[in-house]
Amino acid sequence: MSVNKTAVFISSRFEEFRELRALLAHKINACNYPPLHAINLDNNGASISPPEVVSVDMVRRSELLVLFLGDTYGPSVKTDGISHTHVEYRAAVADESNTRILPFIIRDELDDQNHLVQDERLAAFQREVMEDQTVATYARPQSGEGWLALAETICNCIIHTIHEIQFRDLNQEIDLDNTGLLDPAGISDTEIERINSFRSENSPNLELLLDASSLDGGIEAIYQPRAIEAAEQLREARTALYINETGIAEQHLRNAVSIRPLDPVGNEWLARVLLSKRRLKATREAMIIADRSARIYRKSNQDLRASVASILAARAAGQFDQTRGVAYANMAVIDASWFSQAHLELARQLAPFSSIKDVLAALDNAFRCYPSSVDDILIDPAFSHQKKELQEHFGKWHQRILAINNSIIQADSGVAKALGTSTIETSPLTNGSLSRLVYSGRFAMIKLLRRIQIQADKLLEANRLNQSSPLTTTYTWDAAWVALSASRSIEIAKLNVEEGQSVRRGQTLLSYAVSGSHQEQTLVAPIDMHIVAVPKKRQSLKGRESVLIWIPAPSQPGRQELEAQLDARRKQLTELETVKNTVQRHQKRGRAIRIGHIAAAVGLGMYAWLSHTHDVIRFAEVGGAIYLLYAAVSRSKLLSKLEDRQTNLNNEIEGASSVIANLESLIAGIQRLLVAAENDLNRAIDEYEKALSMTSVSMPFPGLRAAKTGDWVVVARDSVERYGKTIGLNVTFENEPPKNASNSLALYRVVRRYENIMHLDQRKAYFPM
Repeated sequence: MSVNKTAVFISSRFEEFRELRALLAHKINACNYPPLHAINLDNNGASISPPEVVSVDMVRRSELLVLFLGDTYGPSVKTDGISHTHVEYRAAVADESNTRILPFIIRDELDDQNHLVQDERLAAFQREVMEDQTVATYARPQSGEGWLALAETICNCIIHTIHEIQFRDLNQEIDLDNTGLLDPAGISDTEIERINSFRSENSPNLELLLDASSLDGGIEAIYQPRAIEAAEQLREARTALYINETGIAEQHLRNAVSIRPLDPVGNEWLARVLLSKRRLKATREAMIIADRSARIYRKSNQDLRASVASILAARAAGQFDQTRGVAYANMAVIDASWFSQAHLELARQLAPFSSIKDVLAALDNAFRCYPSSVDDILIDPAFSHQKKELQEHFGKWHQRILAINNSIIQADSGVAKALGTSTIETSPLTNGSLSRLVYSGRFAMIKLLRRIQIQADKLLEANRLNQSSPLTTTYTWDAAWVALSASRSIEIAKLNVEEGQSVRRGQTLLSYAVSGSHQEQTLVAPIDMHIVAVPKKRQSLKGRESVLIWIPAPSQPGRQELEAQLDARRKQLTELETVKNTVQRHQKRGRAIRIGHIAAAVGLGMYAWLSHTHDVIRFAEVGGAIYLLYAAVSRSKLLSKLEDRQTNLNNEIEGASSVIANLESLIAGIQRLLVAAENDLNRAIDEYEKALSMTSVSMPFPGLRAAKTGDWVVVARDSVERYGKTIGLNVTFENEPPKNASNSLALYRVVRRYENIMHLDQRKAYFPM
């Protein structure tokens, strides 16, 4: 597989530096990381073009020109009147050239006259180079070993310079219009949120006045024709930069700035282009222009843009004045203290001469703002001399975050056990880069919190089942609840429910996207619910703005309905018992009457049989006996019906008693469900709190100072009020925190914040508003 190699052009007088050129070319070509290729024209190659044309063409194709100036100037080129080496240098510094220059002066004797010599042509050449470049000087070696050592030193300088160029150009370019702003773990990040907020906010009036790119024509062209002219120059510059024609881009940017000197956008991009040339004169100009851009941005309250411009000024100033470089970097931090690149630039400016303590403090601030900002810190050329200290320092960070992630894994197991579920699918990492550890831990904490919040919804459902009154509390999911951040907005893509609709558990309610993410997510009903209110239209919602208002609507009958059924059944049972008692009285009376009838009939019959009365009288007596027997038989039939009725009543009473027992069991079960749901939730919260950490970078929640209404915060129960006072906050609690809680840290939600007054509520961290 072919490898693209960086071309390094070696420029000098052949005869004076023949040995050094050969040694250096060999070392450059032997370098595999970064892959380099030496262009050494001292190889007797044939060409149809004149030597100066060949060399100029090669210079323009090279990434880096290594220039050696010695004791001789060399013969002049006929067409230009200057030496070949001088022609090569001027080709490298031409406006249309992208070649960087690494100059060295190597002489037999180094004097105190800025290394200038008696040869006026060579002296003028040296002055020209020193006015626009930072030059390294060496005494001419007197032995082969000396030349070899010098070649090794210069090769190391080349490698360091290439690393620095590639690192800054590829990894550290600050472009708010083109950089991807998604958290690697898909999680809210303070810096990303602020950048997205910056992008979404309306621009101040001053920016509208100054930003030529916002004027595309129409009526504005009548009132601001120069703005339109400048905008056209900016568009041309953008096209030139896109095709890597920085010289042409510089011309158009200079035209734009000359038309509108106080346009911060034009000034900023001109500073970028000048800084990319890495030439002393251009760098000094870049510092001045970047500083001007920062001051204009600052006046229009564009803190982020001001910080970026100050970073550019710091990078420029740091190449020739370290004190000014640090000053500009500090201004960038003051402009946007939450911007990791500002702290990172401050660390770079401090690295060459400040204490390692100051450097590490700036890097820690960058890491806290945006963990990924320090991923490449060990290969950043600016910190090459502090690599050992950085490894040790961030090794400690690694161990700290690893311990937190292990706590999260244990909490995951505890929450799963408390809720009777499996552990989360994505556990936090226990190896990998520092930022990956941080983001995986944050992601796991969010997953666990969502699981606990679902359990809280189930508790609301159980509570709704246990309500004995018809009054029902409504609950609200606001935008902060959905995004799990008060700073991020949500854009509703599709609304699947409407007001008054009942939905079942697992049904998709809506689709949405969180600011800063193009990934569409869905909100699913955690329980059976009835929708009370929905957004009036698909719109962007933020903070405490309502997304859905709902009430639990369990499909199974609740305590109120069951108790009504129980009362009805008990009333029915009472009525059945009353009827049964009546039947039993009728049965008792009927049996007595039947016995009387039978006894009377027997007595009358016996009397008729034994008496000697007249036949007519005897016949009447026998008839009376027969009648009494008939009455007894009739009474027996009635008693049989009463017995059947009693049997039916007994069956109905048994059935009613069974239903009553079942209803009482259901009511008791609902009560047990409420107790079990509450106990499970409390155990899950207890396990979750064990994983909370005051190392805020490892948590997906803002610190107390930065929290807004609707945010979640981790607080130390025993010191939050005292800490609040130290940062100028009066912290109060909606519900008093538990005095004997098992964990020292707890998760709260900011239910209200007004200026320096903050109200916290632990229940609202898990339950909807």
